[in-house]
Amino acid sequence: MRSTVIILCLIALGVALQKGIIEIPRHWAPWAPLHVDDPITPVTQLKLKRLNDDRDACLAALDTVPEGELRYTPLADYSPTASCPLSNIVRMQSSSVRFSQSFVASCPLALAWVMYERHALQPAAQAIMGSRVAQVNHVGSFACRNVYVVRQDGVASTPPPKRWMWWGFSLRTASRYR
Repeated sequence: MRSTVIILCLIALGVALQKGIIEIPRHWAPWAPLHVDDPITPVTQLKLKRLNDDRDACLAALDTVPEGELRYTPLADYSPTASCPLSNIVRMQSSSVRFSQSFVASCPLALAWVMYERHALQPAAQAIMGSRVAQVNHVGSFACRNVYVVRQDGVASTPPPKRWMWWGFSLRTASRYR
C-alpha cells in the first residue's frame, strides 16, 4: 500500500512537471542548458561535467555571456604531439578581466573560469578590496608532458588541458597582488 502511494505521487509529480503546473527553475533543472549567470547550485557541477564531451553545448553555454564581455575562439581538435590530443578546446583572449596572455583551455575549463569570475572572484574582490579585478597573470593552462593516468582497464592516457596556473592579479585601482 505504501509503495503504491509513493508511485502515485511520483506519477502525479511527473504529470505536473510535464503540464507546467510545477516549474523547476532553469538553474535547478538538470536537463536545462547551462547559463553562466544562473545561480550556482548542486546541479551546476553535473551540468559542467556533461559538457566535457559536448562541444556544441559547451560553446552554447559560453555564448550566454552578454555581448562584449567575453572574447574566445573555438579551436579545432588537434595534437601538438602524438601523445597529446586536444579536443573540445578554445583560446581565451579576455573576459571581464584581461589576461597576461591568451591561453588554450578545454571548453569546460573556460566556462568554469567565467562562472567563477562572475559568481565568486569579482564579488569577493569588490567586497574585500573595494575594487574589481582588472587583469589575471598566468603561466598557461596545460603542459603536454608524460603524465599518465591509468584507467581501470589498464590503458594509460594523457590528461587534457583542464588546469590553469595563475600567479597574480591586478585590481582596477592599479593594486597588484602575487
